[in-house]
Amino acid sequence: MEAQYRTINRGGASIFEMVREAGFEPTDYISFWNLRSYDRINTPWSRINAMEKKSGITFHEVQVALAKIYTGSEDVSGGVDDEVVNIEQPHDQTTGVDEIGKKDTVQRAVRLPKTMDEAKDIINRFQQAAQNDDKHVSDNVCQHALQDSTTLFDEQWDGTEEEELSCFVSELCYIHSKIMIVDDRRVICGSANINDRSMNGDHDSEIALVIEDSDMVESMMDGKKYMASTYATTLRRTLMREHIGLLPPQPAFDEKDQPTASMHPAPLPHMYDFGSAEDKAVEDVLSDEFTDLWIGTGRRNREAFEKVFKPVPNDDIKNWEDYKEYLKPHIGVSSGHVIDKTLTLQQVKEELSKIKGHLVDMPITFCIDLKWMTEGDWLSVNQYTLALYV
Repeated sequence: MEAQYRTINRGGASIFEMVREAGFEPTDYISFWNLRSYDRINTPWSRINAMEKKSGITFHEVQVALAKIYTGSEDVSGGVDDEVVNIEQPHDQTTGVDEIGKKDTVQRAVRLPKTMDEAKDIINRFQQAAQNDDKHVSDNVCQHALQDSTTLFDEQWDGTEEEELSCFVSELCYIHSKIMIVDDRRVICGSANINDRSMNGDHDSEIALVIEDSDMVESMMDGKKYMASTYATTLRRTLMREHIGLLPPQPAFDEKDQPTASMHPAPLPHMYDFGSAEDKAVEDVLSDEFTDLWIGTGRRNREAFEKVFKPVPNDDIKNWEDYKEYLKPHIGVSSGHVIDKTLTLQQVKEELSKIKGHLVDMPITFCIDLKWMTEGDWLSVNQYTLALYV
């Protein structure tokens, strides 16, 4: 986080500071945005507790058993001491770092099944303890931020309103992929730093590529006709439409619609709905209409998230005093859950229904008054972690 903010608008050598030094206002040309999402945990605790009591197996024991199967861990002989997995217990955002480090307060040791058969048996016994089928309860509700045919109010629930309210969560979507789309004609994809870490060759190497498409399509740029690369402009438009909620939901497992044409290799053409209302909305990124749509969507999304979840980071936090004051409502509430205890389930759903896509404006003044975020060395080689990368 420090590196991000130091390169954006603080520390003396950031892009904003360098542009201002050259005599221009950077916010007239550059903007930064985050992606944030919400969802609903699909099972109330009353159901989990009933399954635990009936099966004699805890939810965390099932989690560890499932991890055993997912990782394909080898069976362990009977003479070997039991291995354990430490499960971090829920804590609110006011929990100090020193407290998080104490295993007896925030972690619970769960025994790892010695064999795959034992792991499968634990899972089966727990599942059989379910008293009713909950297939009518959606695993996810985040699709309502896109162009879904139903609404958040159509979602069914097995528990109480209080339980459903406690199951709404939010988090920042940290996309680690790197991509630059230039003038709707060129795409730079990936990361290729010229250093020992990237060029070592046998671990954690990086690669990037430049994509230039000779297939051109007529587009618009700043209100004028413009020839754009088909690949670059459709990639840019698709991403932006997803960010502001102008795409249909894209479930991870949709057997009836997959594989799509876009999943097949060349020469099968990529399918895109040129000329649709959603496409026209993002065609000309230099138009006032697009600017209003982009900025307005990001602002409205942020306001809805702030009202329900009061997320961190936030522009209201400039120093530690602001941070402590801002976090007061978080006391006793698990990180990422609904903060405003005066909101009803109806009100939460109304606010979340305003969210379109995942775009939120980035809080670039977060902790800007803190010296460690603006001063001191942060570029030197860290001798403690150097061995991990070279």
